[in-house]
Amino acid sequence: MQTPIFNNYTGSAFLNNALQTIEALAKIEKVKEITPQLLLSLYVEHKIWNLFKRMKSYSMLFTRNGPLLNDKEFGEKIYKGLIEFILQNYETEGDNICEISGLKFQSTFEEIYEKVLIEVGYPVKKIAGKDKTINRCWFPLIGALGSDAQALPQAKYGVDIHPICLVIIQFLPFSALIYKGGILLFDSINFEFSKDFIKDSTTRVLQEISLTPGGKSVENIKDFNKGTYLLKALKLYAEKKDDYDDIYSDLNLWSFSNSGTGANCEIDRVPNQLFKKLLQLYYDVECVNDLKQLISDRKLSQFFLEKLEDGLDYWRLYPSKQYEGVGIPFYEYYHKLIGNDRLISYAKYIAFLLKQDNQLKKSELKLLEKTDAYNSLEYATMIYSILVRASENKQWSIKDHLQILDRPDTLPINSMTFSIFKMIHFYYQQKNEKYLSSALPNIDHSSFQSRATSVIAFIVPIIEKYEAIRNINIHDRLLNPQEFKTYSLRSIIISAVNQLTLEEVYEFYFQDFKQQSYGLNDLLRIYFSNPVELKNADEFIEIDQTINFNRYRSFAAIYIDYYYSKYQNTNTKELPISKFQKHVLNNFPKSSHRFIKWIEDAKTNILNYLKEQTEVPFTALSKKEINNSFEDILYDELGNLNLSFARFAIEFSLHKNFLLTNQNAEI
Repeated sequence: MQTPIFNNYTGSAFLNNALQTIEALAKIEKVKEITPQLLLSLYVEHKIWNLFKRMKSYSMLFTRNGPLLNDKEFGEKIYKGLIEFILQNYETEGDNICEISGLKFQSTFEEIYEKVLIEVGYPVKKIAGKDKTINRCWFPLIGALGSDAQALPQAKYGVDIHPICLVIIQFLPFSALIYKGGILLFDSINFEFSKDFIKDSTTRVLQEISLTPGGKSVENIKDFNKGTYLLKALKLYAEKKDDYDDIYSDLNLWSFSNSGTGANCEIDRVPNQLFKKLLQLYYDVECVNDLKQLISDRKLSQFFLEKLEDGLDYWRLYPSKQYEGVGIPFYEYYHKLIGNDRLISYAKYIAFLLKQDNQLKKSELKLLEKTDAYNSLEYATMIYSILVRASENKQWSIKDHLQILDRPDTLPINSMTFSIFKMIHFYYQQKNEKYLSSALPNIDHSSFQSRATSVIAFIVPIIEKYEAIRNINIHDRLLNPQEFKTYSLRSIIISAVNQLTLEEVYEFYFQDFKQQSYGLNDLLRIYFSNPVELKNADEFIEIDQTINFNRYRSFAAIYIDYYYSKYQNTNTKELPISKFQKHVLNNFPKSSHRFIKWIEDAKTNILNYLKEQTEVPFTALSKKEINNSFEDILYDELGNLNLSFARFAIEFSLHKNFLLTNQNAEI
């Protein structure tokens, strides 16, 4: 009875590739059909002791230092003797356990090697000095106790490998293709898939052998890149997808060389998720040709795969001076796979608006003729203007605009929509307008929430209340093309101190202690062009805990205590609330030079008043502590003199403290 060597595949990619190569050579279906007798018959059938001398891939796999290529007198005898002895004396029990396969055995390779040397008549005096250890001549990338010991730490120790595994590995040349200058090793957790791939490789190598005249070298099969092998894998999988039952199918493409001092290995991984995305494109008859073109490009295929895996746009999809770009079916499927369906819908609609707009300037129309128009600032301005006009005509709204922001959760608000620019231009350049959309995308806006949405929803009612109380029109300022960008909302924000902290205001209105309101104003212009109801989030701001604004609050508390104490009615003890509102809050300096003078006067007045007080002082702070509170009040956390931020922070804090001490007051 013939004994199966393995019932299942192993954890070694090298061993599994060899086993699947043997399955292909023997035309068998299951790994448990591989027996020592089967290996012996294949060994004899293919006369591998002769064949491997001619195959260039053999030296890449097993170096030129083994007996077959490095010993003219005894080499072939030693090689044949080892293979035949191991196959004819296969062991399944013993004290040793194979580190590669887990198989048990008794006789070590070194012991077998010594017996064979004696049997073939190798000089007895030289046997002791002969290297009989398992090294890279017998198993790729395994370190030897000799020359590899310094370079490879593992090579300090002998490797326990069942001799039968060394014979199995000898069959690797039958499926060896070249990849990145090394030997390709194809590895997948989907064993049926990898078996079919290796079967195809084996067929290709056998064909090369049959076409090569006897006595001539069998050349390596090369000029295949990652894209070529991926296409081969996709083709195989597509042909047998029903057999694979849609199981997890990652790919590992090993490229290794075992020869000389340049032994190395690198692995290109194609995760299951990426492979399944590629499969979907491959299955689609309208997409497959574009896919083949993209991943066959030796120089650029890796970039395409990285972008698809990371869910990012890829520049080769678009027309340029060098490339035509891809077809619309591939383009739309690609963006569907990376989660850009929503942006695609909007891009088709905005391209329609662009085509229909009759207010475009000649320079803008000329710009639109360029394939890279989307890279220019003029293009960004033009698209924004188109969307403002569409909003005015009720063809666009802030709800739609929020959907196309590049970073809707960034604070301060970033109103950039660059991600969709290339998409818009892609559709604009299509000659057939059937691909455009004349209707707004049917998007469920209620399911979309972002920090930008929350800020707009929060600030709009504040603006409207501010307008109503003061009977002024801010809408017009925010809708004015020349004015909206630079219009400051500081006074409006301060009017809402009862709803905000200084930390919260900093998060959505400042960056590095400089006002950043352009993005917010961009969105407010869109909103007021076509007002719609927005849902506000209860908590939309995450506070940066590393910034401390307590010094502004402390300063405001000192100043209010001073003011109330100095101007309090001595008879009725009534606090000077109205006076404080009129002369401090409502008359707070709006320019930097007036602000500096206000600070200097405040410091002088507080210190003089403290000196004048003979009874209980208005504050428990010492003169030194008050001086310290003024010392760094004009500098931000970065150590820069920052009058603009200091002016806002102090004004905000004065209003905040005033409300805290006067609950019935209104700002």
